[in-house]
Amino acid sequence: MTTQDPHNDIEILPEDIVETTDTTPEALADQAEETSIAEDITPDTSDAEAARLAEATEEETENLIDEQDNENEEEVTAAAQADKPTQGKKALEKLLHSLEIDGQWFKRNLGLFFVITVGLLLFVTNGYQAQLEMIEEEALREQLKDIRFKALTKAADLTLKTRQSNIEQKLIEQGDSTLKAPKEAPFIIKQQ
Repeated sequence: MTTQDPHNDIEILPEDIVETTDTTPEALADQAEETSIAEDITPDTSDAEAARLAEATEEETENLIDEQDNENEEEVTAAAQADKPTQGKKALEKLLHSLEIDGQWFKRNLGLFFVITVGLLLFVTNGYQAQLEMIEEEALREQLKDIRFKALTKAADLTLKTRQSNIEQKLIEQGDSTLKAPKEAPFIIKQQ
């Protein structure tokens, strides 16, 4: 029986097939068709899986290989993730040891940590209070501008209403004609 290699278009005779660890789906399918020993296909598979691979079609073989690859990748990923925390902890321990920092160092400097923490709290609180005061000051400035504008407007209205000509005009409109503007200029009386 001869088979065709899909990659090279070369005819392969059964005598030419040699045990390989090639894991491409085509190669595994060819090996399953050509040989009756399922262990030659994947040496680390069980007998049940080997028998199933021997009877499988090319598509089923590809699916099984993909599943095995996914399982292997998951195992490698899980192993790498399991090592990360211990590596980080070891690195931290090495760093602290090289700096000669141990539990006693922290106990000796506990007061310093307390003072730094209190200082940071005071700094943050002071900044927050200053920000609140600045916001309040800006609001008061805006309120003062509004009050000044209203006062100027009222003063202008009052000045307009209290002019002599406006007062005379209102009196004439109301029918009070007893008051009239003098026709002679005022004169100053001097005291002696």
